[in-house]
Amino acid sequence: LFLFENNEIKKTIDNLFLDEKYKRIAIFGASALATCIINYLSKASVSKIKFIFDNDQQKHEKFLFGCDVVIDSPTNIESSQFDAIVVATYFFDDEIKKQLVDSGIDDKKIINLKREV
Repeated sequence: LFLFENNEIKKTIDNLFLDEKYKRIAIFGASALATCIINYLSKASVSKIKFIFDNDQQKHEKFLFGCDVVIDSPTNIESSQFDAIVVATYFFDDEIKKQLVDSGIDDKKIINLKREV
């Protein structure tokens, strides 16, 4: 899997999920990459994932394999409390980051994996 071949992404994921200050983590993008991340993590680390958001309405109210968090609409981001949000996509990361910032999410909370590729 690409995740395991890219040490910078792996290091970013490890650092984020092992850091005690990040207790509530969100993922934006119910994608193959998000599934890879979830299945790479330990159960304790997966339990830190409190929200999964996606723009695709067909994914809402569904689950990613390995995680019991319901995929939600990004319209609920503003009312959600999290310490960091991982942009789990290879493609629309810049657009998603803009969407998150426009929604009032602090830029410092946004973890953009593409910067690590």
